[in-house]
Amino acid sequence: PAGDAEACRWVAVRHAPDHIHIAATLVREDGRRPVRDFDRKKAQAEARRIETDYRLRRLTPGDGSAAQRPTRAEQEKAHRSGHTRTARERLRTTVRTMIAA
Repeated sequence: PAGDAEACRWVAVRHAPDHIHIAATLVREDGRRPVRDFDRKKAQAEARRIETDYRLRRLTPGDGSAAQRPTRAEQEKAHRSGHTRTARERLRTTVRTMIAA
């Protein structure tokens, strides 16, 4: 919107009757990059507001405790080492097995 110093263009794509995907550019129209501090938390908070405003099915916000996905570097290192899973994934499986025992 006019006057919004951090405005970026975005689009919502509805490819099924029950959900949409929202994509935003990471460059403003004037070529500068927006400030992106705490974007994930802000985006989740805004998604919860949209769900409420439009009476959509309300999803539970994540608490940040989910297991992180392996990075590309970790995946490539595992591949170079001849492993099908990364060290992080192997360690997680080992720890869970030990806890279960």
